[in-house]
Amino acid sequence: MADVFEASDGPVFEAGYCFEEVEVRHWDSWQAKMLVVAGLPTEVWGTVAEPTLYGQDCFMAMTRAGFGIDGFVHVEHRIHQRRPVAVGESLVQRGRIEVREPAERGERIVFRFGLIDDNGATVLESELTGLLPEPEKMGPRPSGSGAVPLDPTLGLRRMSRKRLAPHLVTTYSREVGNKIHFDAGFARDLGYRAPIAQGLQTLTWMLGRALSEHRPDAFSLTARFLCPVFWDDEISVWGRAGDDVPFSFLRCVNGDGKVAVEARLQG
Repeated sequence: MADVFEASDGPVFEAGYCFEEVEVRHWDSWQAKMLVVAGLPTEVWGTVAEPTLYGQDCFMAMTRAGFGIDGFVHVEHRIHQRRPVAVGESLVQRGRIEVREPAERGERIVFRFGLIDDNGATVLESELTGLLPEPEKMGPRPSGSGAVPLDPTLGLRRMSRKRLAPHLVTTYSREVGNKIHFDAGFARDLGYRAPIAQGLQTLTWMLGRALSEHRPDAFSLTARFLCPVFWDDEISVWGRAGDDVPFSFLRCVNGDGKVAVEARLQG
């Protein structure tokens, strides 16, 4: 699958490739739509731009460049926000591929993007790590030893729960493409029973719930996407309080009682 990241008559997307710089601006109406389909009230972020949604701009940069993201599985996301961004604020997006290497089920790719303001300061950084799978290597993993798993909610407080719906997942994901989120046949060919929600969609929900009462101006977030959230799943978010943020540790648990997303937040 060496040619998957080569655009026809275009660039080869190896480590070191830099994406074209573009203006990025999130308007209130767009953010409100994305918050609603993620399961949040529109007022939760007020006039502040929701930071996980800038991950969508990263995927759009890949698509514009001809980088095929169909089947791309997002496995880790890091955000470092140095100051709040205002809704409607114009920023310049810069990005590059940091790593491209073979992995157990395909290829591991790491992207890093920064948002620069009018003063030349980087106000927010996003790092996306993902897998472009080889279909023949996908499907269910072998079961474990048979030991009874620990309760993933032990010591945590439940903050919220919701049930996803196909139209909500499709609305959140359609703009950036990637058929794995809205094409049932495509998802089945990769071994999934149904399309899977974007990791970012779940993370948008989790962060909104965690910071609904207090938002630090600057923070770092690391999230790992551990198992799929299907577009009809019932999920819950659980958290543990921290010294500098309301919740420093978050887990999203799916209807099967498995940890789907795990996130650490530091103010």
